[in-house]
Amino acid sequence: MDIYDFEDIRPFRDDEVEAAIQRILEEPLLYDVMAYIYPSLSRVDILEMTSEIKTVKQFQAEITGPCFKEVAQKTTSGLTFTNMNELEKDNA
Repeated sequence: MDIYDFEDIRPFRDDEVEAAIQRILEEPLLYDVMAYIYPSLSRVDILEMTSEIKTVKQFQAEITGPCFKEVAQKTTSGLTFTNMNELEKDNA
């Protein structure tokens, strides 16, 4: 094993997003998780939510970001961030 081979865990590129979304849509557990996070969403709603996603940034803004917020609200008593001003905008 090459210790420098991170291909399996590297972030997706924009040109890989549509295929990656298709793979996760084939995973039955996705719909169970989404039903917990958004009980009012149907399978069709989830398919519609993901149908227009073309970039990593769009996926993060429209899917994972809102899901993270919803999970945090349902499972924690709060969430705080500190030192956000220390992050470089282009490298965060």
